[in-house]
Amino acid sequence: MTKTDSPRDTSRDSAEELAMLKRIEADLAIEQLKASKSASEKAAEHLGVYGGGYLCFCVCLFFCSILFLPSEAVSVCAGLTTLIVTSMIQLLKTVVSDEARQDSGNSNGNNK
Repeated sequence: MTKTDSPRDTSRDSAEELAMLKRIEADLAIEQLKASKSASEKAAEHLGVYGGGYLCFCVCLFFCSILFLPSEAVSVCAGLTTLIVTSMIQLLKTVVSDEARQDSGNSNGNNK
């Protein structure tokens, strides 16, 4: 029996293989959870993460556009920016209220 064929090395290899197999199974379970989400859940998650950045971008874009617009067009731009920001805030409120409604329930998991 050579040094590389010792029983201790084979048990280490099988332990490494077992750990790798468990890691692959965990990755597969995570991918299945991601695949089972509906489009509205994915959109709500995306908007919850990046919604604040979108709002900040819209407001900063408005302030930058003031520098290049004639004074007559600033009020139109302000109105459009207000409309966009208000609708995005409403979407964020909807996402938060939907998640709160889904999380509500009593201690045993029933919504009754």
